Amino acid sequence: MRTFASRVELIGPADKHIRYIPCALAQRMVVAGSANIAHANGKVRAIKLTETSNLVRIGDASVPTGPPTLRFTRWVRLNESATLVIEFHPRSLYE
Repeated sequence: MRTFASRVELIGPADKHIRYIPCALAQRMVVAGSANIAHANGKVRAIKLTETSNLVRIGDASVPTGPPTLRFTRWVRLNESATLVIEFHPRSLYE
């Protein structure tokens, strides 16, 4: 068995990048036959889904449900010195 990288690229049947997966999951997919090793030499860094793999999405794509990711403060470096100052982000002051 060839060694797998810690993070393996998952490639779809149309040769498009889908996502990165852990090496243990990639090994199980290759053993199960739902994916093939994409490149023939060295460590396995990418696997390609087979045309016959019947993978089905089990739910809707997840959307962040928390508050918007606006930072309320930001770091500003003063022009004449190496001092960093924390100031409120202007958009956080909207009413």
